[in-house]
Amino acid sequence: MIASTHENGVADWIVRIVNALAQGMPQFWVGTMLIIYLSVNAGIFPVGGYGSTTGEHFVSLVLPSLTVSLTLIPTMVKSLRSSLIDALNSEYVNFAKSKGLSERRMLIRYVLKNGSVSGISVFGINVGALAGGSLIVENVFALPGMGATMMQGVLTRDFPVVQVCTLVFAIIVVLVYLLTDIAYSLVDPRVRLS
Repeated sequence: MIASTHENGVADWIVRIVNALAQGMPQFWVGTMLIIYLSVNAGIFPVGGYGSTTGEHFVSLVLPSLTVSLTLIPTMVKSLRSSLIDALNSEYVNFAKSKGLSERRMLIRYVLKNGSVSGISVFGINVGALAGGSLIVENVFALPGMGATMMQGVLTRDFPVVQVCTLVFAIIVVLVYLLTDIAYSLVDPRVRLS
């Protein structure tokens, strides 16, 4: 929001440069750097594995979750910044300014609501990439999961396991696309479910 309201300002350039650098970082590299700095050097999180208790399960999922989110955020930020700038330059925002609406209320009520539509679509599209990226993240952090199971099925030529894992990933992607369409109808009143 700050980058879009101060277009071509210092904050905008910082966001754009950090975002461009973050977009070039692959998941395996981000995961490896998090392991080196937060597990090996700092000793805050385990290096790998899933643990045996519920608390250990949650702690062992922090770095993989952070890895996935850090590789997803740059695309979301780029899309959201662009759509917020478009919304700021639209006629309805100029009309709201002429009515004397406060800048904060105008940004939240009009700009953010209308600008977030493209962010929802980008998030929905990236879920498919997340399903494929789970293979990499699970291997980097030595986690037992669908990705590791699918990879083991490929290596041992266990085709039924590969087919079931592919089907589960496909169902997840379809459900997220459905939820994306529902979120569209909630955010944008012009889109109606029928």
